[in-house]
Amino acid sequence: MQVEMLKSKIHGAEVSGIFPYYEGSIGIGQAILDASHILPYQKVLVAVIETGERFETYVIPEGDQTAIFINGAAAQKVEIGQHVIIMAFALVPWKEAGNTDPTIVVLEDGNEIGEE
Repeated sequence: MQVEMLKSKIHGAEVSGIFPYYEGSIGIGQAILDASHILPYQKVLVAVIETGERFETYVIPEGDQTAIFINGAAAQKVEIGQHVIIMAFALVPWKEAGNTDPTIVVLEDGNEIGEE
């Protein structure tokens, strides 16, 4: 048996761009991806802090290291300047599930990676 567990979380990311006519996805700066251990094209759950809205999408890397871009139809669910929580999950064997610790990255103003 396997259990779906939180693998990575980016907390407090400020939306820096919305592009409704892009084909879809969430663009995340490569430095943020590296710190969070989230991979390009990985499925993520995104929660908008200000509204409670949630949606699933996939990740694409952005050249701007602090970028958080919401693309496609999901761009209708957020506004520039709102804050999101980005969560990635992994299937873990039941016996290992209690011993897993997610990678959590807290972003500060300007989407700079905060101190651990």
